[in-house]
Amino acid sequence: MTEIQESTKSNLWAALMEAQASITGVAKDAKNDWGKYGYTSAEEMIGQCRKALLAHGLAFARTHWDITNDMVHSHFILVHAASGETLEFGNLMQVVPSKNPDKSILAALTTVLNYTLRDLLLIPRVEDKQPEIDNRPADDMLASPPRHKSMQRPSAAKPSQIKPAPDWMVLGFNMVLGEKPDADEYTKRLLGAAEQKYGESCGSIADLPEDYLLKVFEHHGWSVSLEQETIDKESL
Repeated sequence: MTEIQESTKSNLWAALMEAQASITGVAKDAKNDWGKYGYTSAEEMIGQCRKALLAHGLAFARTHWDITNDMVHSHFILVHAASGETLEFGNLMQVVPSKNPDKSILAALTTVLNYTLRDLLLIPRVEDKQPEIDNRPADDMLASPPRHKSMQRPSAAKPSQIKPAPDWMVLGFNMVLGEKPDADEYTKRLLGAAEQKYGESCGSIADLPEDYLLKVFEHHGWSVSLEQETIDKESL
């Protein structure tokens, strides 16, 4: 069979365009028991994306995966069945340390498949069918505390009283960010709220206090053990 060049895969790209146009959103079918907010489960996302792809003659699969330096490397293939045209690509996901390594790996595999499909089909954000977006009221962790007129920032620098979060906890926070399609904006708001609370500059997640980051993990349903240096979620 003649090798198909990237520039000649017109059938595959045309079919993918049609599949992207056919899916306008995926409904929130699940509820987080901890935070009491609705979200789109991985099963619903995968199921709806599968329908859109198959309806336009496209087959999608993860051909294999491996782990290197606590990162799951997934390898995917998209096939236009009628023409035989293919597109192969990869994606990465952090494996968060936990007391249950098998569950951590499975969570990373599910998450990367979920987001790869969403990116592939360019599923848009829709107010009433917004994938992986919290529909709860304003996040208490992000709400700035009230400031009184009498409150003034210190004019002279003082030694920091903040106990910074350890590196393993900062690294594990990528799993929380992985649940946020607006991760950059969420991070900015989180850092801003921390600065208001502690009165000190926070330029990155690594600057957040340990107790503050612990509360953020708990708010999202993650259990953190400082003694064992693990982060785990009871139900995936």
